[in-house]
Amino acid sequence: MIASSLMSSRDPFPLEKYQNDDNFRGKPTCTMPRLYKEATHLDQQKDPWNRLNMTPTLQSVRRMAAHHDPLAPRDALDFELKTSYDQHGDLFAPHNYSVIQRETLKLPHSRVLKNREKPTKLAHNPMYPPLKIGEGQNRRRMDPNNIKGAIVGIHTEITNPGYSRKTDGGIFTA
Repeated sequence: MIASSLMSSRDPFPLEKYQNDDNFRGKPTCTMPRLYKEATHLDQQKDPWNRLNMTPTLQSVRRMAAHHDPLAPRDALDFELKTSYDQHGDLFAPHNYSVIQRETLKLPHSRVLKNREKPTKLAHNPMYPPLKIGEGQNRRRMDPNNIKGAIVGIHTEITNPGYSRKTDGGIFTA
């Protein structure tokens, strides 16, 4: 009895202990709150995930069994005929130059390589649009002293002290 009460609580094997998340800071007192409202398989049936998952890419369409590309080379001869090699201009070019395709050199070709829209060139710079010159009546210069078609108001340049009567005898109102 006396021996057991004299024993300390010290660990007699002071070797390094492996620790992980559970025994380093103790067991977690509460579990983490649920991050998602629905299960994953239910969320995957909704947009945008479903729309993105069901939209095929060019590569996945080309891997389908029913895919037919009329522009694809059928054999080695067809592959070499579609190259950018010109036998008159590139007479003694190395063999690897004779099989480079037009798509590799970014020359104009008819194949679609990526699901991207080609940028269209605008007719003018949007920051500096061209000036529009009117035709017909809009081209002639208007007389600044003519009040025909002017906005009716209390204070106009043609009134004597700033107030005047209308031609029908009424008073200008605001």
